[in-house]
Amino acid sequence: MDQALSRPTRIQRLGGDLSAAITGSLMTLPTSIGYGLIMFSPLGGDAVAAGLVAVLIAVVLGGAIVGIGSSTGGLAVGGSSSVALLLAGLVGTELGQDGGADPVAFGLALVMAATVLAALLLALLTRLGAWRLAQLMPYPVVAGIVNGTAILMIIGMLRHAAGFSPGGYDDDWDPGAVVVAAVVVGVMLAPRRRWLRNVPKVLVAVLAGTAVHHVLLLLTDPGFVGPLLGPLPSPAVVAGNWLGAVRSLRLIGSGALLLQVLPVAASIAALGMLETLATASALHDATARQGDSRVDLRAVSLATLACGLAGGIAPSGSLSNSMGMLRAGAASRLALPLRSLVLAGCYLALGQEIGQVPMAALAGVVIASGIGLLDLAALRPAWAALRSKAQHRGDIIGSAVVVLTVTGIAVRWSLLTAVALGMLLALMVFAASMARDVVRRVYANPTGRSRIRRPEGETAVLLAEGRRIVVVELEGAIFFGSVDRISSRVQRATEAGARYVILDMRRVSRIDHSGARRLLHSCNQFWREGLHLSLAYVRPGLAVWDYLSELGLMPQLQQQHVFASLDAAVEVAEMRLLQDQDAPPQQALSPEEGLRSLRIPEAVIPGLLGHMERMSFPAGDLVIRAGENASDVWLLLSGLLDVTLPLSGGPGAAPLRTRLATLTPGALAGEMALLSGQPRSADVLARTAVDCLRFEVATMERLRREAPELAYHLLAGISLQVQQNLRQANMTIGSLEE
Repeated sequence: MDQALSRPTRIQRLGGDLSAAITGSLMTLPTSIGYGLIMFSPLGGDAVAAGLVAVLIAVVLGGAIVGIGSSTGGLAVGGSSSVALLLAGLVGTELGQDGGADPVAFGLALVMAATVLAALLLALLTRLGAWRLAQLMPYPVVAGIVNGTAILMIIGMLRHAAGFSPGGYDDDWDPGAVVVAAVVVGVMLAPRRRWLRNVPKVLVAVLAGTAVHHVLLLLTDPGFVGPLLGPLPSPAVVAGNWLGAVRSLRLIGSGALLLQVLPVAASIAALGMLETLATASALHDATARQGDSRVDLRAVSLATLACGLAGGIAPSGSLSNSMGMLRAGAASRLALPLRSLVLAGCYLALGQEIGQVPMAALAGVVIASGIGLLDLAALRPAWAALRSKAQHRGDIIGSAVVVLTVTGIAVRWSLLTAVALGMLLALMVFAASMARDVVRRVYANPTGRSRIRRPEGETAVLLAEGRRIVVVELEGAIFFGSVDRISSRVQRATEAGARYVILDMRRVSRIDHSGARRLLHSCNQFWREGLHLSLAYVRPGLAVWDYLSELGLMPQLQQQHVFASLDAAVEVAEMRLLQDQDAPPQQALSPEEGLRSLRIPEAVIPGLLGHMERMSFPAGDLVIRAGENASDVWLLLSGLLDVTLPLSGGPGAAPLRTRLATLTPGALAGEMALLSGQPRSADVLARTAVDCLRFEVATMERLRREAPELAYHLLAGISLQVQQNLRQANMTIGSLEE
């Protein structure tokens, strides 16, 4: 059963690879002709054949080597317009300096020398770690290169689609050629029919275009339908050109010529590296499969060396061919060697027959492939962001600007320039996004955030005057430019009446040296002006502390304004605000005053005190331990009690605690014991020396039977305490969710 299932799977994969190989071959032929024309155009029309073969060698030989040796599946290589233009400039510069050698042979010798040197330089760049550039190429740059390549493909084939001669637009266009190209594009872009599912679409399109061409040729004259591809040069001519080039290599040994070749070779190496990395990066995004860019560059450098020795130009990653073959069904590494075999077989066996394919049909294949290659998905989020008020609209639009800029530069100048300027622009957009407003929100009156359960009088004062306490919540990275925004928010808060401002730095991810120094300068200026400015969440293990410590700036902070948590900073601000409002300081309560704070009537206080025990604890003692049975309730008369949750600090480590609340005189501890009877859920620790009234739970049961009035008033006082706790918790939750 498994074998029966695996055989069709292998056949389907082979069919996909073969379809992709045919697609890649048909896409490569017209572009190879164009690059051949560009490269040897300074030598005249007779040299076009040599240029075409040099490009085909890069596709056939280089493609096979890279297909076998690369780690990125589907990495197709071939010639490029940039390399062709560089070599054309080299051939044109040295024209007439050949000492009587055959111009084609001497031009090919220059191409061979530049290609071999480029291979050595590319191997050196790979050895030095240039492959790491693949990890630094952001998606907007890749998308821009993809779109630029697609547009260049379309523009480059328009003259062939219109029936102009290969050299340019110096003759009349042919309407029949436009019809042929339109038929091919229509077939390529149309949905695949069920009965043609197993037939390569590109083959159907080329056959349809060729048929239309010859039908029009029967009905009209040759000038109406455009030129054919024409016969390819014979192997004998190719061998003769190669031997002539080898003999001409001795002429390049002179220092002057070598100095002319070296810059071209260096440019070709850089182009090959960047185009290969860009193609590999796009394939990684399209297939969600990662490869090793170092291995890819090694394979390309080896292929460049082999092509240079064989008389070809330097191959580099071909984004259009790679993506075209991927969409045509390439399923394994076999697709690229198959493409080389198909091209070589077509050249050797079908040179004359291939010549009957109209140029317009092959141009239509490339135009349709370019249309399919356009990556418009990178621009759609920006269009949506322009019509809405997205929170990160600036970042989205900035990415779209990078895409469009890289696309425009690639079309107007070159892919090399597009990659370089695109990376620079992407870094600028990133720096701008990092320098954006780091203030997440600003809110006043953070009552409840200090976790101190204050008496009703103090709570009323804080609610009435709490606008004088303002929290500025920061988020992200703090750089030099972002400190001014922080200072501006603090200044606006003080102008609105704030007297105590707290910078909540819990969400700060990093702070650079200039930003840290500027922040310290701003803080010192506010401190000199008398503003109580605090920094919360500055403690070891958090970003701000670590950065300031490593930069050696911690001693410049006034430690009385630095707090490990927000609740600690709010606690000090509340204390100072209460002092400013002349609120009476907290004092020790007598047992009677403690019960009055629970609104227990005077008449029942003596009766309740008879059932309570007065106890004292030194600072640091544990009054209630989490997990113990709930047996008593404590009324705090003096001092402070911290309600904490014990946390495990690991084997051998000191126990860690997180503070839930701090109780002040008049507050109850352990009151839930009377309501639930469940074990203790938290520790209650004496922060200072404390004095308490203890009431046993068992006594409550006795009072319910013997003195129900006492039990009722005590439960009413406890209910009042629970109500105040819930109100404070609601205020805290409300401030968290704003």
